[in-house]
Amino acid sequence: MVNKHVLLGLVILYLLNFHCWTPGMGGRTDRDENGNRPAGNEYEIYLGYPSCYMAELWRTDSSSRAPHLIASSPFVPNPDGYKTPYRYFSITSVLLDAGFAMAVVWLTYAFSAARFRKWTSLQTLFLMASLGMITLAYYFAWDASAHL
Repeated sequence: MVNKHVLLGLVILYLLNFHCWTPGMGGRTDRDENGNRPAGNEYEIYLGYPSCYMAELWRTDSSSRAPHLIASSPFVPNPDGYKTPYRYFSITSVLLDAGFAMAVVWLTYAFSAARFRKWTSLQTLFLMASLGMITLAYYFAWDASAHL
Protein backbone atom coordinates (compact mmCIF):
# COMPACT_ATOMS: atom_id res chain seq x y z
CA MET A 1 0.00 0.00 0.00
CA VAL A 2 1.30 3.45 -0.92
CA ASN A 3 1.51 5.96 1.89
CA LYS A 4 -0.85 8.88 1.18
CA HIS A 5 1.86 11.45 2.06
CA VAL A 6 4.27 9.85 -0.40
CA LEU A 7 1.55 9.84 -3.06
CA LEU A 8 0.83 13.53 -2.41
CA GLY A 9 4.55 14.29 -2.75
CA LEU A 10 4.67 12.47 -6.10
CA VAL A 11 1.64 14.39 -7.40
CA ILE A 12 3.22 17.70 -6.40
CA LEU A 13 6.50 16.74 -8.07
CA TYR A 14 4.60 15.74 -11.22
CA LEU A 15 2.95 19.17 -11.34
CA LEU A 16 6.27 20.92 -10.75
CA ASN A 17 8.11 19.01 -13.47
CA PHE A 18 5.64 18.48 -16.31
CA HIS A 19 3.81 21.81 -16.47
CA CYS A 20 5.32 25.16 -17.37
CA TRP A 21 4.78 27.49 -14.43
CA THR A 22 6.89 30.34 -15.78
CA PRO A 23 5.96 30.86 -19.43
CA GLY A 24 7.28 33.88 -21.27
CA MET A 25 5.50 35.62 -24.11
CA GLY A 26 6.41 38.60 -26.21
CA GLY A 27 7.12 39.95 -29.64
CA ARG A 28 9.48 38.24 -32.03
CA THR A 29 13.18 38.74 -31.30
CA ASP A 30 14.56 37.37 -34.56
CA ARG A 31 15.32 39.54 -37.58
CA ASP A 32 14.61 39.01 -41.26
CA GLU A 33 17.16 39.50 -44.06
CA ASN A 34 16.53 43.29 -44.04
CA GLY A 35 17.14 43.59 -40.30
CA ASN A 36 13.45 44.11 -39.48
CA ARG A 37 11.59 42.32 -36.74
CA PRO A 38 8.80 40.12 -38.23
CA ALA A 39 5.19 40.30 -37.06
CA GLY A 40 3.97 37.68 -34.62
CA ASN A 41 5.02 36.52 -31.20
CA GLU A 42 7.21 34.08 -29.32
CA TYR A 43 6.39 31.84 -26.41
CA GLU A 44 9.02 30.38 -24.07
CA ILE A 45 8.44 27.39 -21.83
CA TYR A 46 10.70 25.94 -19.17
CA LEU A 47 10.03 22.54 -17.64
CA GLY A 48 11.57 21.08 -14.52
CA TYR A 49 12.08 21.85 -10.86
CA PRO A 50 14.46 22.70 -9.25
CA SER A 51 16.53 22.42 -12.42
CA CYS A 52 15.05 23.18 -15.84
CA TYR A 53 15.50 20.04 -17.95
CA MET A 54 13.86 21.41 -21.11
CA ALA A 55 13.56 24.87 -22.61
CA GLU A 56 11.60 25.55 -25.80
CA LEU A 57 10.95 28.60 -27.89
CA TRP A 58 7.82 28.64 -30.05
CA ARG A 59 7.31 31.23 -32.82
CA THR A 60 4.33 32.24 -34.91
CA ASP A 61 3.65 34.88 -37.53
CA SER A 62 0.18 35.52 -36.10
CA SER A 63 -0.26 37.89 -33.15
CA SER A 64 -3.88 36.75 -32.66
CA ARG A 65 -2.85 33.46 -31.03
CA ALA A 66 -1.36 35.12 -27.94
CA PRO A 67 -4.58 35.56 -25.88
CA HIS A 68 -5.42 31.85 -26.17
CA LEU A 69 -1.97 30.82 -24.96
CA ILE A 70 -1.99 33.30 -22.08
CA ALA A 71 -5.43 32.08 -20.98
CA SER A 72 -4.34 28.43 -20.98
CA SER A 73 -1.01 28.94 -19.18
CA PRO A 74 0.63 27.14 -17.42
CA PHE A 75 -1.04 24.06 -18.91
CA VAL A 76 0.01 24.69 -22.48
CA PRO A 77 -0.27 21.95 -25.08
CA ASN A 78 1.94 22.17 -28.15
CA PRO A 79 -0.04 24.81 -30.03
CA ASP A 80 -0.90 24.55 -33.70
CA GLY A 81 0.63 27.14 -35.98
CA TYR A 82 3.75 27.55 -33.89
CA LYS A 83 7.23 26.56 -35.02
CA THR A 84 9.84 25.37 -32.54
CA PRO A 85 13.16 26.80 -33.71
CA TYR A 86 14.93 26.11 -30.41
CA ARG A 87 14.61 23.19 -28.00
CA TYR A 88 17.25 22.45 -25.39
CA PHE A 89 17.35 19.38 -23.17
CA SER A 90 19.66 18.71 -20.22
CA ILE A 91 20.19 15.15 -18.98
CA THR A 92 22.10 16.52 -15.98
CA SER A 93 18.96 18.42 -14.99
CA VAL A 94 16.88 15.26 -15.32
CA LEU A 95 19.25 13.50 -12.91
CA LEU A 96 19.15 16.43 -10.47
CA ASP A 97 15.35 16.55 -10.61
CA ALA A 98 15.15 12.78 -10.07
CA GLY A 99 17.45 13.04 -7.06
CA PHE A 100 15.36 15.90 -5.70
CA ALA A 101 12.17 13.87 -6.20
CA MET A 102 13.68 10.86 -4.46
CA ALA A 103 14.76 13.06 -1.54
CA VAL A 104 11.28 14.55 -1.19
CA VAL A 105 9.71 11.08 -1.22
CA TRP A 106 12.20 9.93 1.43
CA LEU A 107 11.38 12.95 3.60
CA THR A 108 7.65 12.42 3.35
CA TYR A 109 8.08 8.74 4.17
CA ALA A 110 10.37 9.43 7.15
CA PHE A 111 8.07 12.02 8.68
CA SER A 112 4.84 10.12 8.04
CA ALA A 113 6.32 6.91 9.48
CA ALA A 114 7.53 8.81 12.55
CA ARG A 115 3.94 9.62 13.48
CA PHE A 116 3.17 5.94 14.08
CA ARG A 117 6.33 4.70 15.76
CA LYS A 118 9.47 5.87 17.50
CA TRP A 119 12.06 7.76 15.44
CA THR A 120 14.74 5.32 14.27
CA SER A 121 18.33 5.69 13.11
CA LEU A 122 17.24 4.64 9.61
CA GLN A 123 14.85 7.60 9.49
CA THR A 124 17.68 9.86 10.62
CA LEU A 125 19.81 8.50 7.79
CA PHE A 126 16.97 9.13 5.31
CA LEU A 127 16.56 12.65 6.69
CA MET A 128 20.27 13.50 6.39
CA ALA A 129 20.59 11.97 2.91
CA SER A 130 17.45 13.78 1.74
CA LEU A 131 18.56 17.14 3.03
CA GLY A 132 21.96 16.65 1.40
CA MET A 133 20.40 15.70 -1.95
CA ILE A 134 18.01 18.67 -1.83
CA THR A 135 20.89 21.03 -1.04
CA LEU A 136 22.96 19.65 -3.93
CA ALA A 137 20.01 19.87 -6.31
CA TYR A 138 19.49 23.55 -5.51
CA TYR A 139 23.22 24.30 -5.61
CA PHE A 140 23.74 22.81 -9.08
CA ALA A 141 20.30 23.66 -10.53
CA TRP A 142 21.23 26.83 -12.40
CA ASP A 143 24.41 25.46 -13.98
CA ALA A 144 22.69 22.27 -15.13
CA SER A 145 19.50 23.93 -16.41
CA ALA A 146 18.63 24.22 -20.09
CA HIS A 147 18.57 27.87 -21.15
CA LEU A 148 17.40 29.67 -24.28
